[in-house]
Parts: sequence; C-alpha cells; structure tokens
Amino acid sequence: LGALFAAKLHAMLPSRVIIMGFSWIAALTTSLMVLAPAGVLLGALLAVTAFFVPVMVTTVMTYQLVVTPDELRGRTSSIVGLCAGGANVLGPMAGGLLVAAGDGGSGSLLLCAVGLAVVAAGTTLSPTLRRFPTVREEAGETGETA
Repeated sequence: LGALFAAKLHAMLPSRVIIMGFSWIAALTTSLMVLAPAGVLLGALLAVTAFFVPVMVTTVMTYQLVVTPDELRGRTSSIVGLCAGGANVLGPMAGGLLVAAGDGGSGSLLLCAVGLAVVAAGTTLSPTLRRFPTVREEAGETGETA
C-alpha cells in the first residue's frame, strides 16, 4: 500500500518531512509494539511502519538518482543496493539474536525502540536532513514531482 500511495505523498509533502516523519513513526510504532498484545493490534502497528518504508525509500532513491551524474549512477546504485541488502540480512539476524538473548521479545523491542528514537532525534537535529530538498527543488522546478 505504501508503494501505491508514495507518489501522492511525495506530491503533498516535502522530502524532509517524509524522512523525519518516517523516523519518528518507526520509533513510535516500535515503542507501542512493546505494550501491544500479540495479535491484530501488533500487526496493525507493524503495518503502519511498513506502509511508510517504500515512501521513505523512494524519496531518498529518487533524490540520489537525480543528483548523481550519469556516469556514476550504476556505481552509486550498486553501493546503495549492497548496503540495503546487508541491512536486510543483518537486521533480522540481530533481531533474532536479541530475542534469543533477552526475555523473548519485549526487552528487545524496547531496545529497538530506543535505537530508533536516537536515529529519529539525529535525523531531526541534522542540518543536512532538515534542508533535504525535494526533487523539484533540486531540479529548479516549481511544479509537482514526476
């Protein structure tokens, strides 16, 4: 669903709002998962987070493709893919190790929520991310993004 609504959200919101908003949404929903009982509510919180992942990813990737010179796009995309692929492998592995070493879930989720809150605070405090341009700003246009 996030991928279906990504273009609409990109047109409505500046990129910096999407990036900072996703950081805080992920921190908040993960914090709430600590308190949520297993079942539908827990799944709904995870769904909210998952909804915004493609919106945030396409925001950053679109900007990266627009500002990268043609001759470096392949290399840049490969590095981004390598880092994303590594995170896709290491994240679940780290989560599994946290759950196995901890109390079976709540403590691990709380640790993840704290980590996400630190990332969200860093995102909010970063002057670079607070000024993160939208694609149309970077291209010098005033109309909607493509």
